[in-house]
Amino acid sequence: MEDDPIPTMLDGVMDKEANTEGENNIQPSSDTNDKTTSTIWNRSGYTSGMFSKPRSKLLRTSRSSVGKPASRNYDVQSKNLSKKKDVLELQEQHFLKLSSNQEIEKAYLLAKIKREEDLHEMDVASRKAKDKRDADIHLAEVTERLIRKQREKELFDLAKQKLMLEVSILKNDLGHLGIGNNNE
Repeated sequence: MEDDPIPTMLDGVMDKEANTEGENNIQPSSDTNDKTTSTIWNRSGYTSGMFSKPRSKLLRTSRSSVGKPASRNYDVQSKNLSKKKDVLELQEQHFLKLSSNQEIEKAYLLAKIKREEDLHEMDVASRKAKDKRDADIHLAEVTERLIRKQREKELFDLAKQKLMLEVSILKNDLGHLGIGNNNE
């Protein structure tokens, strides 16, 4: 016992005669049957649990609870997983529906654009045809007027030549008769 310094240091604190107090009793441990562990510390407030090594406890997750069967946690987790799976399936269905709606809308817009392009091309073609037709009609009218004026000019020139010819014939006829020589 001389090797152990704890009993000599605590001589004034320990009361070996007060073995009857229950809360200050230090129970002998199963590891050792040393006399120092069975002594009582007088009004020190220490208990035997303070000197014993704490038992290792199982780690608990935040969801596990004391007193509930493990199968309940499994059931809850299973339900949660099935709910999450259902939510994911609904989200997938919603996404597929949206993507199919987008594909339909895209096809509709492409058809609408194609139809508008065709209508535009038809409108441009009809306008070009109308403009060409109007230009052809105008050209025909101008050409007809030009031909008519040229014809009228030729007729006027022919009439003038005929009249000049008649005037010259009359002058000749009158000249032979002597009536036209009044100027002499």
